[in-house]
Amino acid sequence: GDFHHYLMDLIGPDLAEPAASVSAYKLTGTLEAAIRASNAQYDSPDVLDRLRVRMMAHVGGDEQGWDVFSLEYTVTPPLTTVFTEAAMGKYLRVFNFLWRLKRVEHSLCATWQTMKPNVTAALQRDGVSGRAGRALCGELRRC
Repeated sequence: GDFHHYLMDLIGPDLAEPAASVSAYKLTGTLEAAIRASNAQYDSPDVLDRLRVRMMAHVGGDEQGWDVFSLEYTVTPPLTTVFTEAAMGKYLRVFNFLWRLKRVEHSLCATWQTMKPNVTAALQRDGVSGRAGRALCGELRRC
């Protein structure tokens, strides 16, 4: 849904800071704001209460907040029978990979929204024509 878009928009400036200066407390407030602004607000309160900000240990001085931020879902019995600590560790690795992909997608979309007017104007100005040109312009407008 729209939750990750709101979260990326709201949390991005904080996570662009050096990892040592990022506050988990502030990010928790931002997480709650993203939930309230998105369709996630209609999810079960039990589900939402289990979602937490997790800051990974940072080892280097050049890491950004993006490198150490993660979301954690707290699992309680009887789910702990299936979602063991080892399984949750693997889940965290998968989540971090997917979170990085979403960050790249978000950055590319923001860049494209900035560049789109210039690209379509240049294509029209330079006379990109024919079926291939129209198809390209149509695809660019859809983004």
